[in-house]
Amino acid sequence: MEAEKLARLRARLRQGRVDCVLLGNPFNVAWLSDYYPAIGHGPDPFAAPPVLWVGREDCWIVVAAQEESSVPQDGLLVRPYPGYSVADVPDPVGKQAEVLGQILEEESRPSRVGIEAKSLLAYLQATITVAWPDAEVVPIDGWVDSLRAVKTEEEVDRLRAACALSDLGQFRVRELARAGATEIGIFGEVQATLGRQAGRQVPVTCNVLAGERTATGGGPSARVVHEGDLVLSDVACRLDGFWGDTCTTFAVGESPAALRRVFQTVLDVLEMAKEQAKPGVIASDLDNRMRSAIERQGYRPYFHHSGHGLGVAFHEEPRIVPYSHTVLEPGMVVALEPAVYLPEQGGVRLEDVVLVKLDGAEVLTTHEKRL
Repeated sequence: MEAEKLARLRARLRQGRVDCVLLGNPFNVAWLSDYYPAIGHGPDPFAAPPVLWVGREDCWIVVAAQEESSVPQDGLLVRPYPGYSVADVPDPVGKQAEVLGQILEEESRPSRVGIEAKSLLAYLQATITVAWPDAEVVPIDGWVDSLRAVKTEEEVDRLRAACALSDLGQFRVRELARAGATEIGIFGEVQATLGRQAGRQVPVTCNVLAGERTATGGGPSARVVHEGDLVLSDVACRLDGFWGDTCTTFAVGESPAALRRVFQTVLDVLEMAKEQAKPGVIASDLDNRMRSAIERQGYRPYFHHSGHGLGVAFHEEPRIVPYSHTVLEPGMVVALEPAVYLPEQGGVRLEDVVLVKLDGAEVLTTHEKRL
């Protein structure tokens, strides 16, 4: 647990006149605790999502017993509950609530308790009201999300490493994308490459799309790559709890002239956006500049965001979207990804990750962007 993060959270709680808080948003729990559960096999029938109790003095994470050894204990107290067992009926939520109740009994009675109401099970919220019926329970959803948007130096280092691994994935896609290969075959090889490089299994999203599918999206399929196809490759991987993200588009063989113009348009918009990702810029303004630049070239604006933050989630604040009034600050890390999609012809999307700094933006990704 980074002391800087805890200090920032406690300052935010004092500002909101909140004594203690129960965090249930899995990304916020991971951000503060430095514990990143495996995500490769879906929900665990023997474990409830971890919750984090930030009391007046101590911080407790409540996890299933089989997870205890994986939790960093630097500045964090771990309170396990019985999870997997062949001798008892599985009841992870009930047992987690029971252990949480024990922690609350040890805590001096607060006046105001913060909870992430949109993330916590009602069963756990009830544990607080039973323990302290006279305490005011205050929803604090969104408080921690905004803290996560500005990275510490350690987080930036982890993001650099995750981006470098994602860059390697892009290099491998270019090597593998040849006539006769399949989208899913390329995906499998890239996933294996990144695992070997990391020395362990790493979560990977790798959307490899060929031909007309570059305009429609979706996951990798059995579609065969043909000579003259565009290939859109979106590679993101999680390393040591933090996500990198990259996207590029390239041609297998000679590409149609119309798509070469599309590629240059998207590349120019990406370069413009990287230059303008500076402190003081409002997210919606940057989004509008990117979309407007696409429109001025005669193309319909893309249907998705213009960019998004990166961290313990592969999509977090700040969001570069029309409705966001978030002001970019030094320490924010943003993936920028303009695109043009031509139905039945193909699409081009290019993405780089930048660190917003006092004097502009530092590009953290280095993958090739060449048609």
